[in-house]
Amino acid sequence: MTNILMKINLKNGGLNHKVLPDPSIEHLWGDKSNTLIISYDVCHSSGKVYKKGETCFEPSCVGFGYNGTSVPEAIIGDFHYQLPRNEQVDPAVLTLRAKLMTNAYVKARKMWPANVLILRDGVSEGQNAMVRLEEFPAIQNGVMEAFKGNKDKNAKPAFALLVVLKTNSNRLYLKTQSGIENVPPMTAVDHTIVKKEGVEIVMVCHHPLNGTAQPVLINMLVNERVFKTNEQIVNLMGTTCCAHQVSTGITSIPEPICAADDYAKRGADLFTKYQEEHRNNMPSIEVDGVLQLDFDRITRDLCFEFTRFKLNRMA
Repeated sequence: MTNILMKINLKNGGLNHKVLPDPSIEHLWGDKSNTLIISYDVCHSSGKVYKKGETCFEPSCVGFGYNGTSVPEAIIGDFHYQLPRNEQVDPAVLTLRAKLMTNAYVKARKMWPANVLILRDGVSEGQNAMVRLEEFPAIQNGVMEAFKGNKDKNAKPAFALLVVLKTNSNRLYLKTQSGIENVPPMTAVDHTIVKKEGVEIVMVCHHPLNGTAQPVLINMLVNERVFKTNEQIVNLMGTTCCAHQVSTGITSIPEPICAADDYAKRGADLFTKYQEEHRNNMPSIEVDGVLQLDFDRITRDLCFEFTRFKLNRMA
């Protein structure tokens, strides 16, 4: 019953609890923070592989989560459709959404963010270069487009980009006299078992109900003075894993990424229902000589950006 009441309060714009952050990350999380946190993930509708020139009837749905209300710890979000089975997010979508999220942050907080932290979920190590070289610049462009409205024309936020991957082959455990046990929650390792190049952290934030805890693998791809130490990254990840608003339990992934996952799944579910209702009248557009569904139009019809629920968390 408690979890049901917490979800009802959350959906009505409430905040169920706050996490007191470590002083080292007060600029990133909490009442004193001035950091825009943007997370995103992609939900694929099916396993079908479409060929070039073939009409695509099932889009992939990109879910976004961000702290865009007057309460710094409250995470809201939205979704956007794109061509299916492509893990890379369309740069135009990222630029548009980054601009909208920055403007929402400024409108709610009455100030421009000093830092922009981007959390990317759901990509393998081999896709890190794609995230860094193609997706990140698109988000950066969107943020800077919004910053054109700043009276201080020289203002520019510091950016950081973290890839947070839950599906990985790493495991952390303790060897005791009674056998193998899970490590305590909030255990993080940034040496010995991680790669020497770059910044890589293996972290277990939660305590599993059964079996061995699956850690998250954190890779920092960009850091423009946002983080001074790895300890700050660990503190922020731990804090946001304690900030889930549907329960007081610790989640295995940060709350902004939980939100992005929720919105991506919600968008996919809404499209399925939309398709049932408009099966013979789906909006379409011609792209490179091929008739495709008009995913931008469908996004405008279904997303929360233009509704009264824009500032409410869907969970």
